[in-house]
Amino acid sequence: MQVALTLTPTEMLFRLYRLRWCAVTAALLIIGVVHFVLKVDFAYHPLLGLVSALTAWNLLVGLRLRRNWATTELEGFAHLAIDTLALSALLYWGGGSTSPF
Repeated sequence: MQVALTLTPTEMLFRLYRLRWCAVTAALLIIGVVHFVLKVDFAYHPLLGLVSALTAWNLLVGLRLRRNWATTELEGFAHLAIDTLALSALLYWGGGSTSPF
């Protein structure tokens, strides 16, 4: 028997919001370990800038979720696209296929 999990766009956006905090935390931990423990030298400024931008974006999303505004599927898609671009940029600036990300 299959059970279909259906989420409203607002519930999906809230889950993305929480997952984005996990991604930001993981990225900061990885950057810290690579820099302080492994002593690997690569461009940290673009990585920290991307993580900062993603953090700022998520703070705005948190404020948006506190409002009682309708959420559309298009907005959810836009959030997924932003996350994909941000995580792809982290992979690129982190060293590509040999990246710790």
